[in-house]
Amino acid sequence: MARCLMCGSDGELSREHAIPAWIGRELNTTSEPVGHRYEGFPGSGISREWTAKCIDIKVKKICKTCNNGWMSRLEKEAEPVLTPLIQGTSRAVTTVECKLITRWFLKTMLMLELAGDRTQRVALPTHEDWVRAGHLPPDVALWLGAARRPSGTATGGRLVNVRLGEREGPGWLFALVVGHLVLVAFGAPEGLGQSALTAPLSGALTRLWPSPPLVAAFPPSVRLGRKQVPLIVDLVHQSLPSRLP
Repeated sequence: MARCLMCGSDGELSREHAIPAWIGRELNTTSEPVGHRYEGFPGSGISREWTAKCIDIKVKKICKTCNNGWMSRLEKEAEPVLTPLIQGTSRAVTTVECKLITRWFLKTMLMLELAGDRTQRVALPTHEDWVRAGHLPPDVALWLGAARRPSGTATGGRLVNVRLGEREGPGWLFALVVGHLVLVAFGAPEGLGQSALTAPLSGALTRLWPSPPLVAAFPPSVRLGRKQVPLIVDLVHQSLPSRLP
């Protein structure tokens, strides 16, 4: 029997949506199909673009205990927080909600990694323990943005090198766009990427983690345009103060 790639148990595996089903329902409020675009990390095997009424990327690498337990609880907690952001509704995001959104994003990113063909994971196996336990890794930053015009769903990943003085190491950038909601994460070895955690794209992205604000305003003062959203990973990479080409 295959092992669960979240908890390592030998329990029965179940088929789970990489992008949760409730997001598909939220985006499909009309009879018109919605556009989706998925680009994973290089070598991930994830590269798709299509128009449909549903999101059908599923993963059968997670046990039923994880799927029906902590993952289900996380989705139920995140849905009422994320739904108004997806709709583009103005609201204040609390510190507790910043942490919840960060945990949900990392879980979703891990699921998308598991949906690909890449042998060596970028985020796994280091971050699943943090996400499952309800804690957040210290080596990840997450920013919140808003698209001026809503879209379906889109992801994008990029591998980067991070330099701090004479030290350098591998890092990554990953973005998820759902409707008006834009989330961008940056990961680097602990202590190596901290100098690069200042908010990029001044006014367009608000940092949710680490050091979440008491209140984060959504949308930020500057909304991302139609041409900026597909290039968000590259734009953030260009704005990081400590990086290698």
